[in-house]
Amino acid sequence: MRIADFPDADVLRIQQGFVRPRIELVTVATDSIADGQAITHRLHRAGMDGFPARAYADDTPDRLNYLLDPDWGGEMPHVLVIRADGSRHGYSGLLNETLLRKLRP
Repeated sequence: MRIADFPDADVLRIQQGFVRPRIELVTVATDSIADGQAITHRLHRAGMDGFPARAYADDTPDRLNYLLDPDWGGEMPHVLVIRADGSRHGYSGLLNETLLRKLRP
């Protein structure tokens, strides 16, 4: 499947324009690591094969959610930006060009 066939293709194209060597994009699936094959397939369909990907391996996803972003209520999708200085900013909802511009360093 081509990136253009993915429902969020426009957002992915925009995001790809923002990725620079100084930015590291890592996807984290809140699905269980046991669903690894489905996660891999979903990432492949989205054209995200080249980015590091992680998945929850803990039996307590709410605990992990809190550790990642204490203000996150579990709504999906969710983007967490962790800057080099350790500051964190979480955003819930679909990505769009305005949000991606706000995420730029």
